[in-house]
Amino acid sequence: LDGFTGTAKTDVLKRVGALGGQVLDLEGLARHRGSILGDIDGAQPAQKGFESALVEALEGLDPARPLLVEAESARIGALRLPPALWVAMRMAPRIVLEAAPEARARYLARQYAGLVADRGGLTRRLNGLRALAGHATVDGWLGLLEAGETEALARGLIEAHYDPAYGRLRREDDSPVVARLEAGAPDVASIEATARAVLALPDFARL
Repeated sequence: LDGFTGTAKTDVLKRVGALGGQVLDLEGLARHRGSILGDIDGAQPAQKGFESALVEALEGLDPARPLLVEAESARIGALRLPPALWVAMRMAPRIVLEAAPEARARYLARQYAGLVADRGGLTRRLNGLRALAGHATVDGWLGLLEAGETEALARGLIEAHYDPAYGRLRREDDSPVVARLEAGAPDVASIEATARAVLALPDFARL
């Protein structure tokens, strides 16, 4: 399950699972949302603990059924995905979620509300992007944070950090795209609709 940051991939994945689809929630196992602002679910497990939980989850899967996994880089926070799993994910066909930048910004502003409330912690994370985004850009983000302009801050991160990082990750990815789905708002209703659209795709619907 692929798509730009803010297309609600994790929420869609979880809803697909709740509706009966077979899913593997790597970010849930890693206790991290897979971005510079992703460490908001408490401390990550140790690498061995993560791998043990991953093995347990894999052993509970049905190999005859399709498996939906969120597209990830080789690391989720400080944890490494097992190389064989990551290679298999890179080779797997993709379902790509799409949404307008302004809708994604609204979604991210809601998702990171708790982190925005911790201005000191968020400031440290944003300052960590100076080498990548440049001082002027980060200073602008900090100004938006100080002004409480959370959607504008999310939009700035989308344009200057998240989307360029996604583009670099996908530059050499030639795995087939089996569907492109409009993620909508993304809000509760559109997440539900997107999850049902995933389950209606031929590889899911025939099982």
